[in-house]
Amino acid sequence: MDEFGLDGDYGDEDDSDFELNGGDDALYDAAMDEVDELEYLRDTLSRVGQTDPAALAGLMAGITEPDQRAKFEQLLSGVANLVQREAAVTAQVRALDDAKK
Repeated sequence: MDEFGLDGDYGDEDDSDFELNGGDDALYDAAMDEVDELEYLRDTLSRVGQTDPAALAGLMAGITEPDQRAKFEQLLSGVANLVQREAAVTAQVRALDDAKK
């Protein structure tokens, strides 16, 4: 890092707020962190289908293999269950984490 004028002591080992991989306790969280991508995709495709069914058909025509299309539609129909399961697992992990403290 000499080319940037850094003396080599630029690590974050002594920073108690630093997390190498982010995580739930990351110092800087974006508003998008609270958005579930699958729910967002499902809701967006639903709105497109309601306002312009031809546009939705054009988008879905991009999934040319019947197996992939069936899996995609199954995934979108099960988003609510996935989100609930994720919330339950997250709650369990946090409870275990709190029990350690």
